[in-house]
Amino acid sequence: MSSSDRPAAPPIAGQLEAAAAALAQAVAAGDVASIPDRPLQELFAAVVRAYTAKLEAEVTLSPFPPGHQVTATDVMRAVTEILDAVQVELFELGMWQAWTRPRRGG
Repeated sequence: MSSSDRPAAPPIAGQLEAAAAALAQAVAAGDVASIPDRPLQELFAAVVRAYTAKLEAEVTLSPFPPGHQVTATDVMRAVTEILDAVQVELFELGMWQAWTRPRRGG
């Protein structure tokens, strides 16, 4: 299929790519002070809701693209803050996962 045969990406794709690139550039430059808090919070909340909606629609989607730069420490710090923000304890998350996730393996 040639590039002219592919459907055009929706406008939101370019907006998301631009936002991701701007954030990555600020972080790489050590200029996190230039990232305004409220818009970052709004974007983060929207991303969490959109990602969850895709999962609920049974779309198989890794949270990160191939070759991402997200570390285990990044994830642990973010998840800790997310759980605190919604007043969920780690134990509750473990129970919810046990109840909702299919068993893996044998």
